[in-house]
Amino acid sequence: MNILAKEPGEKYMVLLTDGDTLPPKQGWDHYTRQASSLGVNWTSIAVGTDADQGLMRQLAMAAGGQYFYCGTGSRIPKVFISQARQVARQGLEKRSPFVPQAGRDFDLVKGLSINEFPELADALDATLKSDAQSMLVGRDGMPLLARRRFGLGNVTAFTSTTKNDWAPAWVSWPKNPTFWCQLIQQCMGPPADLYAKSTVYEKGGDVMVILDILDTKGTPVSDLSCDVTFAQSNGPHNSGEHDVRSPRGGLYEIRLTPGAEQGIATIGLHNGTHEVRYSTTLQRTVSNESLQGPDEGSLKAIAESGRGVYARQAAPIAEACIMPPAVSHEQRLSLIAALASLVVAIWIADVAIRRLSGG
Repeated sequence: MNILAKEPGEKYMVLLTDGDTLPPKQGWDHYTRQASSLGVNWTSIAVGTDADQGLMRQLAMAAGGQYFYCGTGSRIPKVFISQARQVARQGLEKRSPFVPQAGRDFDLVKGLSINEFPELADALDATLKSDAQSMLVGRDGMPLLARRRFGLGNVTAFTSTTKNDWAPAWVSWPKNPTFWCQLIQQCMGPPADLYAKSTVYEKGGDVMVILDILDTKGTPVSDLSCDVTFAQSNGPHNSGEHDVRSPRGGLYEIRLTPGAEQGIATIGLHNGTHEVRYSTTLQRTVSNESLQGPDEGSLKAIAESGRGVYARQAAPIAEACIMPPAVSHEQRLSLIAALASLVVAIWIADVAIRRLSGG
């Protein structure tokens, strides 16, 4: 650690040992905290079947690094080669660091100011989906932290990392646990008194959403009001139509008809106290065959190459598939009798010719 503290640029350390040792007087946390503050990319490699894997894994996690286990010595070179390639790739792809900026939906982040977020070394390039909420943006305004509703839940995406390779300042950031606990809670959602089982399928160009709603006792919940809202990526709420029916208690069938543009349909079932929300993407499917008709030239060529038949109706194809009638038993008997008669005639003719010729 003392040597790495004096070195400029990227810092990498590979700890290769079986981990069978007494803890230092100052504790292992002293070293992992020092590695985090220096931005050291820590790799722990536990060697041998009797290695203390728990300690080696714990050190890597505390330092925001990576952990590997090599039960045999033959695996060690493979791990070193993969780590060397990773270091080389990071060196070639290294870009200038950036500080996260507030997205248009930053108000979803609670208890944190945008000025509190530490610097990040890098992040993956990404594109924000039309129905997603942007909480943090990174380099060139690309999404860094985004959330969107999917089905009955939420999906959150973070395009960077919290390890030393890209986020050395985040590892030691005091608000880091608060930030991630908040995101996990948002994905989990609040405790619900209504439970929904969803089924989605396409029917005649429409999207059918079947929701089976139960309460905490497993009893179907009836008489829920249903609201459906449509939204497009450019904002207007005119992306389709809907129809709702309830064939039995607790079961709700919602038919969604997509509009001309791709949009998002959000279904809300509520009774004044509780609510269940479901979200899905709608897009009208267009068949080239319905607009232009089938490519008959290609279909005929395919049929002819296989010595088959092409037809727009089923009857000609069915006729081509009919097998020729089999020879009946009576036909086989008559043929045998004819052949026997022919043999007898040939034998009589042969005898007559021999007598006439004196043979």
